[in-house]
Amino acid sequence: MEARYGWTDEEVLSLPFARFLQVVEQASKAQREEMRRLAFLGWQVQAPLRERQISFAEYLDALGLGNERPAPVRVTKEQAEKRADEILAMFEATNQP
Repeated sequence: MEARYGWTDEEVLSLPFARFLQVVEQASKAQREEMRRLAFLGWQVQAPLRERQISFAEYLDALGLGNERPAPVRVTKEQAEKRADEILAMFEATNQP
């Protein structure tokens, strides 16, 4: 984050968790758009070399950059709490002397 946005680790880690998730989402969107712009260049450069011409959308799909988004994962409160307990147990196990 510091190299790209100029934020120090302390600034990022001091954000409330909900805000941190918003920042991560925006950074991910920006990175994805940058990758799509670069993919456009790659698609144009490779077009004359391909036997079968494909659309830019097909090219993006082949790279995993298409508009298809996986369905959001839905979990119950109990499942989330159980997973949180598992993560805390792993964390505690690694931080014991």
